[in-house]
Amino acid sequence: MPLNLTSPSDGSFTPSVKFNAKDGEWFKREEGEDVEVSEFQAVFDLENIKTGWLRMMSGEAPDFVSDPSLSEQAARPSDEHKRGFKVNIYSDKQLGGVREWMANSMMATGAVGKLYAEYEAKKEDGKAPVVDCGETNKVKTKHGNNYEPVLKMSKMVKRPDAFDSVGAVKEDDDAEF
Repeated sequence: MPLNLTSPSDGSFTPSVKFNAKDGEWFKREEGEDVEVSEFQAVFDLENIKTGWLRMMSGEAPDFVSDPSLSEQAARPSDEHKRGFKVNIYSDKQLGGVREWMANSMMATGAVGKLYAEYEAKKEDGKAPVVDCGETNKVKTKHGNNYEPVLKMSKMVKRPDAFDSVGAVKEDDDAEF
């Protein structure tokens, strides 16, 4: 029996969102361009967050090697790979639907680590956190100033159906973001 390794026939992929720690700004990709997103709220699919090793090189697609589980670390593929995560986030109004946030910077991983700890303490079955993503903390490092995103849970809502068909933008009665 052959392996099921074909790509989606429509060439679809989950659009991205990124946080620039040097400037403390959020961006989404729109038609090959980075578009700034200021002070937004989004639903984070923390139930399905992935951790692993991430290599991000200019001009190349990211290389993400997932951990077998959140409690077990995969083998490091190369010295260029750093600990990272990827998580889907949803905001119809500010992001145009589901976006994938993938990062391996100390600023992003630290912020997501804090957010996940808060989520674990408050999680409810079938619900996902609404996260405010507008503030930053200035952090002095050996490479100059960087900015850590301040990710604050504001409430728990029914997990948007859009997460189940990534890339689809669907209205959800309980998640109007």
